Amino acid sequence: MAAKPRSDRETVMTMRLPRELHTRVKASAEAGDRGFAEEVRRLVELSLAAPGAESAPVTRRLLNAVALAAEEITRAYGPWDFDQGAAPQMQAALRGIADQLWLGGDEKPRTSPKAGTLAAALARAHPTDDPATSIGSQAAFQEGFGY
Repeated sequence: MAAKPRSDRETVMTMRLPRELHTRVKASAEAGDRGFAEEVRRLVELSLAAPGAESAPVTRRLLNAVALAAEEITRAYGPWDFDQGAAPQMQAALRGIADQLWLGGDEKPRTSPKAGTLAAALARAHPTDDPATSIGSQAAFQEGFGY
């Protein structure tokens, strides 16, 4: 007789992970004060529902490039998110990615943000700061980076 499902909304599964990946997921779970299974669910959700995953394939490719760079920097220099000696290498990798973001076309870069956006509000509040840089700083801060 088959076991009764625990829930109509969940599926129980068993999976194999490389030890290195298991260690990284476990560390991520502990850093976020979550259990391992909760962290796996969170990471799967993030990867499938990441901003632009469906509607903007270029955004998805950008996120993938950042993830690949983080993996390679960690392999080459140590964990960039814990090792102050490796963090500058990750910054350099991010600059390298940013240098490749030209998408082509004849459009000139916008010098003023569109009205009603966060960038426009930041430009008004801090006229000497670059609004795009401020948006990046805000995004990093919201994700727990910086001070």
